[in-house]
Amino acid sequence: ERAGTSGTAEVSGKDDKSSADIRIPIVEGRRFVIEDYEVDAELGPGLDSIFLAPLRGEGYYVRLPAEAAAQLRAALLNRGHQKAIVTVKTTIDETRVHLAFHVDKGPVYRVREISITGRDRTRKRIVLSRIPLRPGDPVNESATAEGADALYRHGVVRAVGVTKTSPS
Repeated sequence: ERAGTSGTAEVSGKDDKSSADIRIPIVEGRRFVIEDYEVDAELGPGLDSIFLAPLRGEGYYVRLPAEAAAQLRAALLNRGHQKAIVTVKTTIDETRVHLAFHVDKGPVYRVREISITGRDRTRKRIVLSRIPLRPGDPVNESATAEGADALYRHGVVRAVGVTKTSPS
């Protein structure tokens, strides 16, 4: 039994055809619940408990696996895995759902250098103090955006450009 429409939609309207009422009967189907999940890679500290563990016991909907994979990929991006690939296979048995995540983290990209150009009056150390990244840190999209926003908020710059170069 699946959720869906039962019968056909009913349409009624005024004689002058200026408006219509549409009635669509809906019958709810079974409720599917995430029973378990597995990941074929070591995710690193916290990622499993933050993103995947809360899924157990949650109601399943069609977009949930793709949303969970996207969140996991975004977290890996913020840990330097700029080429991470996360896919998920869904298995449904009766009312139970099992998710199997395949994770290819790829290499960790690290900040090699932070160069600041175009500053005339603002000291380099003031600009660098607003950027929450240092050479050697994993490349982190969120921290990069946070640093650019901090520079704007503090009024020390008119424009910020972030350029990533590929590792040599």
